[in-house]
Formats: sequence, structure tokens, C-alpha cells
Amino acid sequence: MMEIRVLVFGMTYNPGGLESVVMNYYRHIDRQKVQFDFLCYNKEPAYAEEIRRLGGKIKVIPGRKSGVIRNHFTMKKWFRENADRYAALWENANSLTDIQPLIFAKKYGISKRIMHSHNSNSMDEPITAFLHKHHKKQILNLATDFWACSLVSAKWMFGEEIIKSKRFHIITNAIEAEKFAFNKTIRDEERAKLGISDCFVIGHVGRFYFQKNQEFLVQIFQEIHKRNPKSVLILIGQGEDEEKIHTQVEKLGLKDVVKFLGVCTNVEKLYQAMDVFVLPSHFEGLPLVLIEAQANGLPCYASDCISKEAQVTSSCQYLSLNLSAEKWADKIMSHENSRNPDAVKEIRNSDYDIQEKTKDLEAFFINGD
Repeated sequence: MMEIRVLVFGMTYNPGGLESVVMNYYRHIDRQKVQFDFLCYNKEPAYAEEIRRLGGKIKVIPGRKSGVIRNHFTMKKWFRENADRYAALWENANSLTDIQPLIFAKKYGISKRIMHSHNSNSMDEPITAFLHKHHKKQILNLATDFWACSLVSAKWMFGEEIIKSKRFHIITNAIEAEKFAFNKTIRDEERAKLGISDCFVIGHVGRFYFQKNQEFLVQIFQEIHKRNPKSVLILIGQGEDEEKIHTQVEKLGLKDVVKFLGVCTNVEKLYQAMDVFVLPSHFEGLPLVLIEAQANGLPCYASDCISKEAQVTSSCQYLSLNLSAEKWADKIMSHENSRNPDAVKEIRNSDYDIQEKTKDLEAFFINGD
């Protein structure tokens, strides 16, 4: 059969959750049947080298910050010249501030046009909040299909009318569970590298940003460290609030026991080094890192602002952000050494197994269902 090409929009240079979700599906789809190309703003996307190895093409155009008019006409020209190559547009977004790809995909004849929601709120400026609300009405006539990582992310981006329609589907943030399976040898190696072999290790993965609530996480860790001086917090990620969190850590006298690891390409190995995973987010679409941490068998503590759809295994618990840091610490300290031995099996039997979910995606692109 003839190869189907899908144009993917929304990937950035930062290897965050959205980027990881797209790549998980791309790695596992039958690329002899369905191939992805990537349209990006300003810089090549995260995983650019891997994308090319897998047969994907990358086109970078100027983003809106380089000039709205320039961005508009560059994108319009590109779609006019290239749209006939694609059977589908897959736009991945954390908000509806930019729906130009949908507009031009429809104008120039791409038959399948998917808007995929990856978030459940936004901290953007008033103008972008206005655009999100305004575009919410427009996408009804622009997109042919509406995807979301969770119901809460769908309600925020699309509303009830779309959710009740046949055009809506939940596309889970599926993973390859075996990649994250607990391995004591790797655990010992990673802990030795970090100098934390005999420590109680709290782990967190996320962009340094209000959404992820690292400020409260550090407060929780302060309470844990009072009770267990051998405890360590490792923070994986980068972002706007990183300097602010560095300052907080120094003021609390925790500089030597909080490790800022930055963006890491071996996150699956770093989960092994952890004893507990904590994600006290203010809001999420559906956090991929929480699924990954559960696959490793880690006791996971997430805020109750996160959709219960993310509770895939028995090792995940939700706590209220109304509780004090001391109360969170009480809960976390009760599970210092317990790991879920059935984690991989539970992921495989859920809607988060990448092998099974990729089959659904492939069928959609080939057959439209």
C-alpha cells in the first residue's frame, strides 16, 4: 500500500510531555504504512536526529514572536506548496492560541485535521486567554477530529458538545512499560553516580513553572528532611522558575541535598534511583511522567488537581493541595521502601500500553476510524 504521510504540528525544542507522547507513538507506528513529518516554529524539535533516522522530515518556519505577519504568510505559502503531500494534520497543543495550521490545512485540502489537547488550563497572558476562548468556537468548523489525553483536558479545550460527538477520542499518553521496569542493577549504578547510594530519594520530573508547583514540593521535602537527614530531592527539568527554586532551596539551607539535574535523556534510568515520586501540580492534562513513574513501581503522590485517569496502578495516591507540607510528608514517609512488583503488568492491562494504542492510531490514519 502507498505510504500515508501525516503532518505533525506543536512539537518544540524542549523535550517535555507533549513531545514525548508524540515520539512514543512515532517510534511504535508501522512507518512503512504511516510516516510523520514535523512543522515547527523557530528551532528544530526535540528528538530531531531520531526523527530523521525514523524517516521523518522537519520544516522550521519563523514563529509569531518573530512577527505575526511574517509567520502568517510563511505558513500560508508552505501549506499552499506542500499540503497535497499529506493525508492528515495532527496539531498538538496546550491551548488554542494558535490555530493557523488548522485554517491552512482546511484551505489547502488536507482532509483529516486533528486538534489534540494536552493540557487542562493555562497561565498565559490575557490576550492569549482571549484567543483560546475565541478559537474554541472556530475549531468546530476547522478540525475534523478532536483528541485529548484526558476528559479534563478535553472539557477545557473543547467543551461538552464536542466530547459527546463521534468526532472526539481519548488518545492516552501511552508508554512502553518494559522500558521503565524496575532494575536493581541500574538503580545501584545510578545512585552511585549521583552519590546518593544510602539516601531516601524523592524524585520529580517537570518544567520549572507555576503549573508544576515545585515551590510547594521543596516545602514538602524540607519537612521530610527534618525527619530523615539522609533524604535527597532530585529535580529533573528546566524552565522559567528554575532560578526562583534555586533561591528557595538556598534560603532553606537545603542546597547540598537538592539536586538540579536539568533536562535528561535517561529519565527511565533516573526513576530507578528514586524511592518515591511526587507531583503536586496545580493542573495537568494528563502527566506522562506520572505514568512512567508508576511503570517503575514507584510509590507516587500526586495532587488531586490531576485527573484520576492518571491513576493507572495501585501505587498512585492523590493528596489535596489544601493539606500542609507536613501532612504530605507524613504520607510520603510511610512508604520509604515499598515498590509495586506488578507495575508493568498493570500498565500492560490498562489503556496506557503503547503497543495496543498505536494500533488504534494507525487504524485511524489508514482507515479513518
